[in-house]
Amino acid sequence: MKNLIVENEQQPLAAMEPNDYIPYVAGILWAVDKHMRYLDIEGQKLKDWNLAKSTVIGKSVQEFHQEEDNGTNITHHRLALAQGKVTYQVHFAGATYDCKLHYLPEREIIVGVATDITLENGLHQQIADQEDSLLELSAQAVPILEYAVVVPISGPLTAKRTQYMQEHILNQVYNMPEVHTVIIDFSGVTHVRDQSEELLQGLYQSLKLLGISTMLTGVTPILAQKLVTNSTRIQLDRIYSTLKMAVRVLIEENE
Repeated sequence: MKNLIVENEQQPLAAMEPNDYIPYVAGILWAVDKHMRYLDIEGQKLKDWNLAKSTVIGKSVQEFHQEEDNGTNITHHRLALAQGKVTYQVHFAGATYDCKLHYLPEREIIVGVATDITLENGLHQQIADQEDSLLELSAQAVPILEYAVVVPISGPLTAKRTQYMQEHILNQVYNMPEVHTVIIDFSGVTHVRDQSEELLQGLYQSLKLLGISTMLTGVTPILAQKLVTNSTRIQLDRIYSTLKMAVRVLIEENE
């Protein structure tokens, strides 16, 4: 019985020209001449804006964007003509775009590309809001005894967070005349970044000037090893392994 060998015939890939996929680019691409008139424009945004190429080509940049002679778009196109390359951001049709212009002197045209970064900006704002929330949580002096408060910290202890703590905890404790002890709880701290230990020492010294002692609790074995490895020095009045132990000592001392 003869073995039949069937060879898979590979179909040749269909050749694609740039013009085949440029209309689907998630943004907008264009070219203008040295007189700032549109020679071509393509991209997915044309569909989103419900614009046809024919309504744009031939118009000036200034006319298309309906702006004054010193408007953002026309100004940056002139800069590209003089400098060669320009990057800028612009708001158009309810969105924010990152724009890049490149002048081609051999053809006397400016080519441009704009990418919608509205979503990206929104994500950056969410991250900034979350960081602000973490900063506020890092500066909460929570009363646990009539004469003591605890400042719980979670995540990385950064210089920015420590500085925020220094500014806000001092004000909070100053308005609590009965408080004589601040417990800084490191139970949720993952690591201590550069310069934050110096600012923490500044907080300690400031509290000391107000007549308030400072305790450190919750340093985990992993964090302790990191602090030793990084030669981090944190000097407070007293250090206890757990918050519970520090509170027990305070209660015994104040009975």
